[in-house]
Amino acid sequence: GESLPMGVMGAMVILYFRLDNLFIFKFCGAAALGLYAAASRIVEPLLMIPHSFSTTLYSLFSGRRDTCAGVKVGFRSVLRTMWPAYGFAVTAAIIAIGGGHYFLGYFFPEYLSAYPVLRLLAIVLLIRTGNVTLTAILCSFGRYSTLARISVATLVINVGLAVILIPRYGPWGAALAAILTESWNFLAQWRAAG
Repeated sequence: GESLPMGVMGAMVILYFRLDNLFIFKFCGAAALGLYAAASRIVEPLLMIPHSFSTTLYSLFSGRRDTCAGVKVGFRSVLRTMWPAYGFAVTAAIIAIGGGHYFLGYFFPEYLSAYPVLRLLAIVLLIRTGNVTLTAILCSFGRYSTLARISVATLVINVGLAVILIPRYGPWGAALAAILTESWNFLAQWRAAG
């Protein structure tokens, strides 16, 4: 009963994270895909820090299932566990937005035109940090079916946004689609956790 929804959720997340590459290549070609890939490969590893802390949060709330009513959890407990991850994500986003131009220009000048995409993906990092927090909370209370439904809806929304935005705006449209998709995901999980 728990494994199938988790498997569906995992498959949807992997598809959502990778389909943008296929759409960029299909609608815009290899050069545009290269720019998007450069920006996303800079930002994606940064998500590992918030993800690691969310695992600790999951363990904390899983062990306290008997003392918490429903999925309502203490804001203080979340903040106490996640504050280093939040600080890291905010700092990384500020550096990427403010200094990404210099970083790309110095180390990868051929990818300097990926900077507008990098700025948007830095915002995605912030939203995804909130999403991994909410996912950990919902998982700790066994809301696997809810998460699977949210993941399916997130994938459908992302595909729709990608088809609309990527042909018109290229890699920047893919990053904008990621922001809108992650925002939807955050709101859906927030509502489910409320």
